[in-house]
Amino acid sequence: MSDFNPERSRLSKEPRGEALLDLLAAYDDLERRLADARAALRWATEWRPIETAPDGVWLFTHRAGEGGSAISMKRAHPDGDAEWIAPDGRTTTTHHTFLAPTHWLPLPAVKEDGT
Repeated sequence: MSDFNPERSRLSKEPRGEALLDLLAAYDDLERRLADARAALRWATEWRPIETAPDGVWLFTHRAGEGGSAISMKRAHPDGDAEWIAPDGRTTTTHHTFLAPTHWLPLPAVKEDGT
């Protein structure tokens, strides 16, 4: 696919055309960055089905019938089953009142300075 644009070609021949082309290029770059930022925001804020949760990573989780979210980690077993662990050590295997989550979100990244 060619990047040739007749309007931009015409602009390049006008007295201030190069400046306009630079502005158009900057605008295109901003549009790409905005699209990337929107995608990152969706990735960080949309609940995902629990079947897609990574193993061995602390996550925000939601359990059916419970309000809000919790922090849990999935631990996969060789037989294909998985148990969920809470930070206090409860698991879906040892505490039957600890329901398995239905959805998850990634935890925010921690900066190197710990914030």
